Amino acid sequence: PEHIYDREIKGALPEGEKLKVTIDVVEPIGSEIILLASCGTDQLTARVDPQTRATPHMEMEFLIDMRRIHLFDIITKEAY
Repeated sequence: PEHIYDREIKGALPEGEKLKVTIDVVEPIGSEIILLASCGTDQLTARVDPQTRATPHMEMEFLIDMRRIHLFDIITKEAY
């Protein structure tokens, strides 16, 4: 969650990929905001800057730092 950003605030990353999501839950916790979002049938959690303008049901773009991504095999659950 800490390497997923509100694209409106972050702007761009050299190895960043944009992902359109719908915000399900906005949970302010002081110095950051936890966003629970949907992308099709997949769900994501992001810890974003408290300046985000995200609201429930809003469509927005996340920026994902691809240098920090972890992928797992759906069958074996092993990381690669």
